[in-house]
Amino acid sequence: MIRDDTRQTIKFVIWVIGIIIAIYIASVAIFYGAGSQSRNNDREITKLANQKTPIRNIDTYYHLDRGYMLSFNFNKHKEIGVKEHFLDGKTLIEAVV
Repeated sequence: MIRDDTRQTIKFVIWVIGIIIAIYIASVAIFYGAGSQSRNNDREITKLANQKTPIRNIDTYYHLDRGYMLSFNFNKHKEIGVKEHFLDGKTLIEAVV
């Protein structure tokens, strides 16, 4: 059988753990509620930007299908020049110096 002082200690520890859990849940609720306005503002700004922007094909508009690479080669026997590489429908332009 558990002694009275051990039983009181167990009850106290359970009570403290319960209080800590309650404080954690309350703080999460408070901070989540405080951030909801900014999350709502971000959603509205994104929605407005999507409505106002006529750009639909961003990859070709911003030339994301083309990349540039500058390589510095310090070897004695190097091939200096510009080369074009085609990878998965994208173009990589490499300049070796």
